[in-house]
Order: sequence, then structure tokens, then C-alpha cells
Amino acid sequence: MFCKNCSTEYSQTDAFCQSCGKITGEGKGFCNRCGKSTDPNLTYCVNCGANQGAEQEQSQKNTYTGPNYQQSSYTGPNYAYSNNANNQVQQKSKLIAIVLALFLGVFGLHNFYMGYNTKAICQIIATVLTCGTVTTIWAIIDVFLIALGSVSTDADGIPLKD
Repeated sequence: MFCKNCSTEYSQTDAFCQSCGKITGEGKGFCNRCGKSTDPNLTYCVNCGANQGAEQEQSQKNTYTGPNYQQSSYTGPNYAYSNNANNQVQQKSKLIAIVLALFLGVFGLHNFYMGYNTKAICQIIATVLTCGTVTTIWAIIDVFLIALGSVSTDADGIPLKD
């Protein structure tokens, strides 16, 4: 398979292109089957006939593989990850994290959701010790950090989806 953003060949188990850092299946300009340049407005590749439509992109867009996400290199705005297995893991939603932080943030539920368990347990302890005064401010700050993109990945380093 080929990256639709830079036409670099990758294996089916890769979640990201190792050259440009894009999520596999994302991008326009190159066919994911033959790697040739394509018109982004066409649904099928004129060279090999492969479907380049949105339904194919959507099936690959938010799916990651592998239990361990090791950062292999920084290639711009996206991180590239190596994959070790075929386990399917879904991206966490930024909107759900914001809603959890807004309504249940004093208990650290948004941090449990994103996998930051130690931070969440600290929030629960701080809520008990301060009757929620400190953690209310903490949760409001977390809402802004998540919404503005300062916290943009979960604990495994997988980017939050918009």
C-alpha cells in the first residue's frame, strides 16, 4: 500500500506513514494501491481503478494497530509510531474528554478516559482533601488545555480525534 499524502510504500499493519507522519489512508494526491499521482476530485484511480472514496478513508482513519505505541520519529505536526501487533485500538475523542473534564473533572474522569490514571487518582485525593475547591480550578484549566490542543494525545501517545 502507498501513502495518499506522499506516495511512500508502507505495510498494512502500519498506522502511520513513516515518511510524512500522516495516518494511513489520510491525504489526497496519490493512489493508495499503485502510488501514482491522482486527481483528488476523482473517486477512482485512473491508473489502477482503486477506490479513493471517503468511505475507504473513514474505515482506516481512526483505527490504530498494536498494543505499544513507541514514538519512532517526529516528522512535523504528526508523530510516527511503530506497530507490533494487529490489535485494534480506537482513538479517544477530544470532545468526550472536554465534556468529562467540564462536568466530572473534579474527580479526574477525563484523565481516566485518556489513560492518565496516576493524574486522575491524584485529582480524586485532592478532591477529598480540599472538598473540591482546588480540583475545580484544575478541571477548568484542563478543559482549556484539551480544547486548545496543549493536551493533544492520550497516555499512549495516540492523537485525540477532533
